[in-house]
Amino acid sequence: MRDSKFRGKKINYGEWIYGVPVFDGDKAWIVKRIGDNFSADEVHPESVGQYTGLKDKNGEEIYGGHLVARVRSVRTGTTRRRVGRTYNEYAVTSEILVVGEVRFGTPEKYPMDGAVSWYVYTDQSTSYPSYFWGDGKASDKPYHATNNLSEFLDPKCSYEIVGSIHDNPELLQPQGGSQE
Repeated sequence: MRDSKFRGKKINYGEWIYGVPVFDGDKAWIVKRIGDNFSADEVHPESVGQYTGLKDKNGEEIYGGHLVARVRSVRTGTTRRRVGRTYNEYAVTSEILVVGEVRFGTPEKYPMDGAVSWYVYTDQSTSYPSYFWGDGKASDKPYHATNNLSEFLDPKCSYEIVGSIHDNPELLQPQGGSQE
């Protein structure tokens, strides 16, 4: 069984503290034990995040609200090759840096799954041409498929903590837009 750990950002000093959260209305505190005594510090309620049970590639614990980054190989295009009397469509992939916020819940990308889990939310997406198939023939005119890059938090992936949604929201702003 893993430990339930939490953190929150102190109201007075803006530093991150770790312990057990206590909520009362619109206020929150992080309580920590020091020997036989307890200490409670008021924190911004929206900053309280739970430990995911995973660490980033540098050994740092990943909490809800962290911003993580990883390089992903994603589909960014399509190529067609004629094979006999038909065409085959092949994916063109590129490696891009994806930055997202660690959240808990059901990702908007997978609403029908109903799965509740840790995931990485991002507005980043790729758009690429694809071709409709009908009666074994490919269309001559491509349509643009779009793929949002949000994903479930995968323990096999090499994430790196790059900040916090509370300290660095600008890191979620698109860097030059989506890959098109």
